[in-house]
Amino acid sequence: MPAEHPARSAAGTGAPDARGAVLAARGVEKVFADGTQALAPVDLTVDEHEFLTLIGPSGCGKSTLLKMIAGLLAPTSGEVKRPALGGSGAGRLAFVFQEA
Repeated sequence: MPAEHPARSAAGTGAPDARGAVLAARGVEKVFADGTQALAPVDLTVDEHEFLTLIGPSGCGKSTLLKMIAGLLAPTSGEVKRPALGGSGAGRLAFVFQEA
């Protein structure tokens, strides 16, 4: 098992730590009105100057997570914080849709 990134956990809990992060998602989950769970709870921290790629099969929740990060879709539970953009507010953030 790889060593845990020192800025990734709060007090050894394994939960992401937002200190110095440009993005922190904690327990972010999406369940649609029809009961479809589009995204199981996710914890994600992205630090300044990091490059991140989300890879997974079709239907696993990649676009749903990106839409929540962009503020286009509200999570059912959990929270998304973008400290570099003033918390959860608007700022310099771009999103390119995959659909044509």
